[in-house]
Amino acid sequence: MLAVVTAAAYLVRQKFVPATFDRLKRMNDVRVLFPREIPCASGWCEAALNGVPLYRDAHHLSVFGARQLIPMMRQAF
Repeated sequence: MLAVVTAAAYLVRQKFVPATFDRLKRMNDVRVLFPREIPCASGWCEAALNGVPLYRDAHHLSVFGARQLIPMMRQAF
């Protein structure tokens, strides 16, 4: 069984990311996308979707996981 964590626990582990992105937005006027919105939409951050892993390790999306972000990327570009 793949691990599942709460969105709150995920945010604690990744707390440096939003701060870094906020700084980049202020300095460079860029649009920031938050991929966590896909696996953590329910309040739980799922490690798999329909039994297929979203991550290849503790921090990096698998190819399948990255493909789940295509709709978000299309909206941005």
